Amino acid sequence: MAAYQAGIQVGRSFCEIGLWQNGKLHASDRFYLPSEALSVGLGRFFKNHPEITLEKITVSTRYLEKILDTKLGGTVAQVVTRGFETWPILRQPVLPKTFDLNPFRQEPLASQDLIFGVSARMDALGKETSPLVQEELDALLAKFQKSGVKRVCINLLHAHRNSTHQNQITEFFEKHGFDVFTSHRHEDSLDEMPAWRKTILNACLYGSFVDHSDELEAFFGKMGVTPEQIYFLNGNAKPFQKNKEQIASSLFAWTQQITQIPEWKNQIILHLGLESWSLLKDEPQYSWESPWGSIEAIIPWNRKLSLQPTSEVGAAFFGGTGFTNEELGFEPGPVSFGRGQKPMLFDVLELQQSSKFSQISANGSKRLKDQWTAVAKNSPELGGWTFDDMTKNLFESLLQQLTSEIIMTSPTRNLVVTGFFAPILFPELKKRLPKYTLRYDEQAKDRLLLMMEGT
Repeated sequence: MAAYQAGIQVGRSFCEIGLWQNGKLHASDRFYLPSEALSVGLGRFFKNHPEITLEKITVSTRYLEKILDTKLGGTVAQVVTRGFETWPILRQPVLPKTFDLNPFRQEPLASQDLIFGVSARMDALGKETSPLVQEELDALLAKFQKSGVKRVCINLLHAHRNSTHQNQITEFFEKHGFDVFTSHRHEDSLDEMPAWRKTILNACLYGSFVDHSDELEAFFGKMGVTPEQIYFLNGNAKPFQKNKEQIASSLFAWTQQITQIPEWKNQIILHLGLESWSLLKDEPQYSWESPWGSIEAIIPWNRKLSLQPTSEVGAAFFGGTGFTNEELGFEPGPVSFGRGQKPMLFDVLELQQSSKFSQISANGSKRLKDQWTAVAKNSPELGGWTFDDMTKNLFESLLQQLTSEIIMTSPTRNLVVTGFFAPILFPELKKRLPKYTLRYDEQAKDRLLLMMEGT
């Protein structure tokens, strides 16, 4: 039987899979996760290719982004240097970022009730000023066992200068069956908190990551694939296997994959993907400005656009219809899928390109048409527009907003346009940006999938 490599890109709502042999794409597929679970979709795909043997599987996953929308860290405890127990909440960003009469701090990643201090301490040069006290660890162990703690983060001051205390505490809790996560602050860092937050985020995502990994191992195990043949990609697009310290980094693998395409190196990339739109560049950034504050991570330059595939269709600022800043997400999904109730940008583009998604339903398409016809009929300023008029107007509004944002955000006038929606938007953007050099790569999808073979 022929030996193949498989690359799987698991998004928040869609999964793409490709099969290669000797550097050539053999087959690929895409499926919608809310209606077809990961193992079900993979099973359907491989049922059509029973003749293959898999020698390596590489996974780029954004699945964990879904977890970020929920309350994190319920059973995550933190051991910190005594006196810094309140630091995580005091260092949280103040919102909103603009002036407000009632500002508030963002909730921290993990519970404030599960932060405990120890007297062990190193100074800024890595010299021990207070030794580790065993009785303190025994007391913490009793508290953690009573509280149902499963994961422990060790965040000590200046551990990057001398990790002796950190290693001793890690060994103690691992010996008692806890999953332990440690801080590895970058040598050039001037702040402890970005590394602390990364440690906490790794701990918060760990359970979901293991479940995700176990699901893939169970599925491919039935095909004779061992866990050692399955790799995940981190933020540098490098493979790893169940490494606790790489979990948060895996959130950014997709950006690194795109910017590392040889033909796109040193270019500004306008990525108009199925699930997200961004301007990307192969220029390393050493922190991620997360909702919880700066998190230490090496990621490409990334400017998320205000328009996104799931941006809600709503009332425009100057009347009529346009797009709001609210992202509805793909669950329950676009109206055209027959599940969602609120139309979104995806619906507008689907009407333009008719991509023939299997999820497009006659019921959803009819409901979308009825909604927009009613809006036009009941809006005097629209002058009795038809459904087609509404669609054209929204598409034009989309193009105007996207064009304006490119002009204001892109640092250069040379852009590579990629992603699922690039074929429909590239010709229109080229007409509206005559002073820009825009290039569309027709093999963009194959290049992204083939990137996974070379990792």
